[in-house]
Amino acid sequence: MVKPIYIVTGFLDSGKTMAIKRTLLDPRFTEYEKTLIICFEEGDEEYDEEFLRKTHSVVEYLDFKDFDGRKLNELDKKHRMDRVFIEFNGMDDDSILLNMELPRTFEIAQMICTIDASKFKLHVANMPQFMFNHVSSTEIVVLNRSEGQDYRSLRNKIKSMNQYAVIGLEDIDGNMSEMPLTDLFDKDNLDISDADYGLFYMDALDNFAKYDGCPLKFNAFFLEEIGGKKVFGRYAMVCCNNDMQRLGMNVLNLKDKLELGGYYHVEGIFRAVREGSGIRVFVDGLKAEPCPRPEMEYVTFN
Repeated sequence: MVKPIYIVTGFLDSGKTMAIKRTLLDPRFTEYEKTLIICFEEGDEEYDEEFLRKTHSVVEYLDFKDFDGRKLNELDKKHRMDRVFIEFNGMDDDSILLNMELPRTFEIAQMICTIDASKFKLHVANMPQFMFNHVSSTEIVVLNRSEGQDYRSLRNKIKSMNQYAVIGLEDIDGNMSEMPLTDLFDKDNLDISDADYGLFYMDALDNFAKYDGCPLKFNAFFLEEIGGKKVFGRYAMVCCNNDMQRLGMNVLNLKDKLELGGYYHVEGIFRAVREGSGIRVFVDGLKAEPCPRPEMEYVTFN
């Protein structure tokens, strides 16, 4: 059986230890599996004996320069664990760990980066390469101590490093939430990235009045043409490949012949017009030009 390795990276006191402890204390994640925690730094938060006993865990404190596949095999023989959590030192290079040759019985399952949102700007200014290494390598970014922060600025900076990273907010009590959509898009600069199409689509449906009359730029597939309206959009995977939701925008006034299924950069004016008891949302198109297909064809809502 292949044993999963979960990596939690980030700077000292960014909440890595607490993130590991909350995960292992979650009954949805832990039953009776034996977990080895490899810690490459020691912060204020500790793995106490009660926690280790309750979660069937053991902890090893190591220097990263002494860690490799052989050392992992030694630890496996010593502890006979079912999975591994690595608390990574924020001043080390994630890529070395990610590219390390591991025993065939292990595989990296997930990487999470914890960030103290109140210190994010300071870290980006003073240690930009370290922050970029952490964020660009990870799948999930957890922003803790996020109360009162500029969510749009935080998200834009993180997405500039890794546009497909999933971002979660953690409050002082450890409760997780998503970023408020209304704080993420500037109606005066609606240049929507490939990764943000799904988020903007949902926000535009709920807050159409805010965007009415605003210039809009986005990339999308040309899905179909109905009665002179060209429909551009993306697909969102709801739960599996067989359950796809189409997120389409009607674009009017585009006269050029377009390739069905082609990927286009669309520019126009967002409109929300009252019709009877409802609202019709569409884009008053200015142009649609072919552009490179996105790295990920399916959108997310984060």
